[in-house]
Order: sequence, then C-alpha cells, then structure tokens
Amino acid sequence: MLPLPCAKKLKNNFQPQKGFATLLAVLFIFAIGVSIAVFSLTLAIGSSRFALDIQRSKDAQALADLCAESSIQKIKDDPYFTGTENLSFSDGDCSYAVTSETVDTAIEWQVDSSGTAASAARKVHLDLSGTIPPEPDLPAPTLDSWREVVDF
Repeated sequence: MLPLPCAKKLKNNFQPQKGFATLLAVLFIFAIGVSIAVFSLTLAIGSSRFALDIQRSKDAQALADLCAESSIQKIKDDPYFTGTENLSFSDGDCSYAVTSETVDTAIEWQVDSSGTAASAARKVHLDLSGTIPPEPDLPAPTLDSWREVVDF
C-alpha cells in the first residue's frame, strides 16, 4: 500500500499550539473568581435577610410594649377595666387583654400584650397590683413584673 501524499502533508503541518497552558490557567482562574463572586452574593443576601428579620422583631417588640403601656393607661383611667383592644399602625398591629381579680380593696391585673410586624411576633405579660380607695382618689397601679413570653 502506498502512503497517501495528503497524510504526509497533514503530519508535517501539525505543529503544537502555543498558549494552551495559558488558556487553561486563565479559564481556571476565571472559574474560581466566578465561584467566589457567587458565594459572596449568596452570603450578602442571607445577611440582608437576617438583618431584616431582626428589624421586624424589634418592631414587633416595640408594638407589644406600646400596647402594654396603653393597657396600663387604660387601667389608670378605669381600675375596673377588663377586656381587649386591638391597635393598628403602619408598621404592624398590636393587641392586649386585661383580666383582674379583686379581693376587698386589693386588685391584681394581668395583661397579655402582643405585637406583630410583618412575619415577626412578640409577646409580653404584665402583672400589676393596687388598692381601690374611694373615688376620685385612684392610685396608680404598681407594676410587679413585665416579661417577654413565648406564649400566653
């Protein structure tokens, strides 16, 4: 069998290409850079979400405290008040429930207050006590405890 002349031509024309190692190195470095950028963006997005959740939680706590203070004012105005109230604000909603127990001239109030901002909710429980003298000399109730609770 006779060798083909074109095969000889191809063999002689094939020269190793320069720069192949450089091209692989650049592609490798580019892939590492893209990986770092994607990781950084993912980390930044997670951090932003966490910061937003913390802010919503603080807003919910402020709303729960606001309703608790509103309930104290309601008790100061009417020591025999029991019931619930809902308040709405641009940042969220809050509500409170007041119950009381009276023995002679002593009275004890329990207040359950909750605040909700977006998806975050916080709750506080208050215990107050006081005495009921004749009208119009109503004393301010004494705050015995104010604590954040998981559930009422």
